[in-house]
Amino acid sequence: MVPISKFELSDIKDLNEMEIRGTYNDKGIIVAVVVNKKSLKSYYVMIQPDTEKLTPTSNVRIKCSCQNFTFQWAAVLKKHDALLEAQQMGIYGDQEPKITNPQNLIGCCKHVKFVITNILKGTMNPISNVKGQI
Repeated sequence: MVPISKFELSDIKDLNEMEIRGTYNDKGIIVAVVVNKKSLKSYYVMIQPDTEKLTPTSNVRIKCSCQNFTFQWAAVLKKHDALLEAQQMGIYGDQEPKITNPQNLIGCCKHVKFVITNILKGTMNPISNVKGQI
């Protein structure tokens, strides 16, 4: 697991273009859907804090369905036991990011940062129970 402080939360690009819906599942994992308002693409984010609720001092394991996460961050996070569902990353998540992250820095994509920021601010919208809506 890695501390949230390793992620540059103030460096979120396209902040106004994203919307989030999320919830905690029965295993204490935060499950969220981040939607790009312009392209309408959605990304599946999971965060597992080492505390009951996510706090600024929590250590976490994370996962995002976006390509940036897979190609730049997954392999490094896996080495630090901070990658959720590491066995599902496949070949790309196992290869060192020689081009996208040659220094092997610990980090995450903007979707994970957006979810963490919204949870810490208390502004994450719940996932809808209505079929077909998030």
